[in-house]
Amino acid sequence: AVWVGDFAASSRPVFKGREGAAPLLFRIIDGIRGSQSGAGFDLMARIDRNRLNLKRVSICPVSGALPGSHCPHTISADFIPGRSPIHTCEVHREVLIDANTGYRICSANVANVRAEVYEVWPTDMQSLFERAGLPRRQPPPYDPNCRARVSDERGSPPRIQTPGYQTVYAFRLSDNNEQRIPLRAVADGDADRLYWFVNNALIGSAPSGETLFWAARPGTFEVRVLDNFGRGASRRLVVEFVE
Repeated sequence: AVWVGDFAASSRPVFKGREGAAPLLFRIIDGIRGSQSGAGFDLMARIDRNRLNLKRVSICPVSGALPGSHCPHTISADFIPGRSPIHTCEVHREVLIDANTGYRICSANVANVRAEVYEVWPTDMQSLFERAGLPRRQPPPYDPNCRARVSDERGSPPRIQTPGYQTVYAFRLSDNNEQRIPLRAVADGDADRLYWFVNNALIGSAPSGETLFWAARPGTFEVRVLDNFGRGASRRLVVEFVE
């Protein structure tokens, strides 16, 4: 990557990636190619790896994380100890299915069970895959008669997108329209529904990946979201009305 900017971290309108960084990047690439007489350029082949703080590790090529027990295959990649993020793949998950009904089991006490591995992505990634025309194979639904579901303990809690972190929402008193604040969170791919609370009062629910709107009023509030497995997140919300 090539970055063009001011070391003082001040704004400079003349610095534009398309007009500054991109031409510089292509000049560097052309210069490297020219110096190699068209033979190509392998930077890592010219570096003494023994002098670098790099380790070679196996990772899951799908998630980029350390392989879990259900990752179908692995590749090797460089890892910077103490710097590179390190966690085990949570995308590949084993799903237990009732072989008689085809539904996911909602109890551990089912006799005829088969196990299948699925890619379980968060809702924001699912949306990207769908827009790219690459929808992922989804696990089967739970039995409609389930009252309690078996949560995959590796699943992640919701991550609130809106309201924004440390954001103050200001509305004009003169606006006669109802002032609404969108409530949206990225949910684990295993979650079906999100429940939203403001100061511990349930204000509504929405399917995972969809937005719920709350009629704003002035004050400071705690917004909390829970998925259908009880995993949750919270955020402070400040609403002001101005003249």
